[in-house]
Amino acid sequence: MKRTVFLLTLILAGTALPAVTIRENKETMATYPLGSPDTVPVIVRSSFWDRSAKVYPYSFLDVFSSSAVERDWSVVRLENPYIEVSVMPEVGGKVWGAKEKSTGKEFIYTNDAVKFREIALRGPWTSGGIEFNFGLVGHTCNTATAVDYITKKNSDGSVSCVV
Repeated sequence: MKRTVFLLTLILAGTALPAVTIRENKETMATYPLGSPDTVPVIVRSSFWDRSAKVYPYSFLDVFSSSAVERDWSVVRLENPYIEVSVMPEVGGKVWGAKEKSTGKEFIYTNDAVKFREIALRGPWTSGGIEFNFGLVGHTCNTATAVDYITKKNSDGSVSCVV
């Protein structure tokens, strides 16, 4: 059995720069909740694009709410004097957004709502940011699943978020 591990590392350099920070906090966003997963993991299913998509041991999720509720999400923010980057570990470790601080303009779109719809291999996917996009069709199996991550303040003054 082949096992693949994907690693995303975001590092903001801090050498000789003041105010390089990393922080984790809860942020409230309008969220369109997912329904309960299918209790039987899918071994092979015909995907949206009519190809075989192996998603075992994950369950398929295809029940989506049409009304939003307020929900707290964990957000990791990395910041230096020039840019701020946000990562959502509970949404597949997606880079949720980034902005250039002198203008306040986003260079990676930050969605203000988490609205899952059936696009990814297991079903749920939400727009915005940057995500892992590997596999038979794209949008990995963990697109809407919490992933492991760690935050670090490095000895050279930089900060890292490893997903």
